[in-house]
Amino acid sequence: MPGLLQRFLPREEGFFDLFAKQAANIREGANALLKMLTHYTGVPEQVQIVKAFEHEGDEITHAIFTKLNQTSSRPSIAKTFTSSAASSTTSLT
Repeated sequence: MPGLLQRFLPREEGFFDLFAKQAANIREGANALLKMLTHYTGVPEQVQIVKAFEHEGDEITHAIFTKLNQTSSRPSIAKTFTSSAASSTTSLT
């Protein structure tokens, strides 16, 4: 079974760094949103902070899918994931 799993895991080492960066961004963005909802003062400024985390998350996601498209041996799978992510992206604006 480990051989089968190895076939599906990305061989490029940068993926896991990007996943860790995305996880940290999500955590920080969630904390910023919680702070805004808990202390409802200076809302316009806090909204901009949350939007900045959202934008950073979009950039990281784009980097992940770019790397996936460059390293994937199955381009049709990479395109499917990319179009799924693009259609499920929401914005705070």
